[in-house]
Amino acid sequence: MTITVPYDERLFKRTTQFLLRPQLNRLYVLGAVLVALGVAMLTLTTIDKVVGVVCVILGPLLVFRIGRVTAAQALEAQWSATRAAFNLVIDDQWVSIAYPLAQMRCHWETLARVVEKPDVWYLMFTKSQAVPLPKNLMTPEQQAKFAALAAARTSVVPLRRAPAQRA
Repeated sequence: MTITVPYDERLFKRTTQFLLRPQLNRLYVLGAVLVALGVAMLTLTTIDKVVGVVCVILGPLLVFRIGRVTAAQALEAQWSATRAAFNLVIDDQWVSIAYPLAQMRCHWETLARVVEKPDVWYLMFTKSQAVPLPKNLMTPEQQAKFAALAAARTSVVPLRRAPAQRA
């Protein structure tokens, strides 16, 4: 099965945020703690108010801006050879990714896992390296074939569906 995945900056940013989510979640919690600490310092104590103000300013920055800033930095650091469409060739033994200036071919066993999301699969090589495979580029038959190959060859993190509504 061969699929051409066009270069999509939004998909790259979403993939970056997906990969960084565990670290970003910790920063979001830290931001919320800083806000609470800053408010407490400003209202409850007579300690230096500058520290409280700094906490109140840094907290929302961590919560609301750090994800976007990190994705933007990753986009700037992206290797220019990968800023192009790529061909993904998948068969029983190999996963091949070919950009115009670079290519990689590896056995299925080198994939750590495949993570399914509503509109994309992430082929995870490591915790911080993934190749997105948008579902809208595939026919239903190709999606079924890929799902079967992935299930047979790697551990698949299934799509979490919302619980059914009770009548």
